[in-house]
Amino acid sequence: MKFKLILPVVLLAVAAMSLIMLESCSRGYDSATCASLTDKLSRGESLSQDEYAKMIEQYDLVLEYLVQRTDSVMLIEDDTQRVTTGRSLRDDDEFNERWQVMFDFGSALYQARAAGLLSDFNLNNYMELLPYTERISRNMASI
Repeated sequence: MKFKLILPVVLLAVAAMSLIMLESCSRGYDSATCASLTDKLSRGESLSQDEYAKMIEQYDLVLEYLVQRTDSVMLIEDDTQRVTTGRSLRDDDEFNERWQVMFDFGSALYQARAAGLLSDFNLNNYMELLPYTERISRNMASI
């Protein structure tokens, strides 16, 4: 009798974990998506609202990564060690790739906002990210 009750509970738990893993996988940083969007920008092509949404999602993930990395350096109390670690961070290929994406997407989104090209949904999502760009700027100025 207990086995008949346990099996559905286990299956439900496995299904829930699969959905959680699928959602987290779909929301990961994707350098290919970033490169594709950057290529469209460099060619001067217009972006759809779906493409702006993808850009904002990737921008969010890039900012999250950069905040985590720069915050960890800012936690170092010794000034010399903080500067040394900051220099190492600036030499990190992954950090530099995402740093460039931050600038490319940040500039494109700023211009799209100024031109009124973002839907209300995309504009709201973009505006929520602005404090993080300021935080990264403050951190990098101190590293």
